[in-house]
Amino acid sequence: MKTFGQDFTIFLNKVRFHQPFALSRWGDGELALLENRAIDLLSKGDGEFRNIPDDPSYDTARKFLNDAFIFRDPSYFIGIACRCCVGDDKHEYMKKLSGQPDSTLTWANVFVNSNYKLFLEQFIPALSGRKTVLVSHEKSDISGLPFKPVKHFKVTPDAWKSTAVTEEIGEWILKDNIRDHVFLFASGPHANIAVYQLFCVGLVAGNTSNTFIDAGSVFDRMLGLRVTRRYLQGGPTINKTCVW
Repeated sequence: MKTFGQDFTIFLNKVRFHQPFALSRWGDGELALLENRAIDLLSKGDGEFRNIPDDPSYDTARKFLNDAFIFRDPSYFIGIACRCCVGDDKHEYMKKLSGQPDSTLTWANVFVNSNYKLFLEQFIPALSGRKTVLVSHEKSDISGLPFKPVKHFKVTPDAWKSTAVTEEIGEWILKDNIRDHVFLFASGPHANIAVYQLFCVGLVAGNTSNTFIDAGSVFDRMLGLRVTRRYLQGGPTINKTCVW
């Protein structure tokens, strides 16, 4: 049986020992996009994302998102909402919808809640010993990070609609033969698509040495962004140990 702390340690050790992988995390917001439900979080925090079901400009992005959710590879991990946060039915539904084997499924919140303290104490130092690349909101200020990315790509709110930044990153990886870097994405559903597409770029090019992590909100405070998540606001979820 999976445990919250053990899965965190699995990813921590992969970073520590230069074992490449990809991690894409899917919560309620991403599920709404997959199901083509209306959602608008552009006024949340510094601006997140939205979906307009009958707007064809979102169709291609939604297809890419679905591709990212069902793609399977032993080194490609999908984090889904856990039963203690969303209930048994939605948890099981996301497992079935993804089609993933249990070996590549994990928690969407594997870095937060009671694991956030471990993230700060153990994961951050592990990142400090690696070459990192950050993809985050255009309002991010990376001077507050406890590690220094070798490159920083900025995205706008609702960036999941566009692959422009992802294409730029992919071209850089191929042109400069970027290897053994950890790519950290703090870009909402844009991250889900980018992690998948860049992982595939590596597979096609025969360069599977890079790691791609959908980090979510864990860097928000360090980047000077508005804090909207309860675990970052000192809420009770900071002590919550999630169950599978």
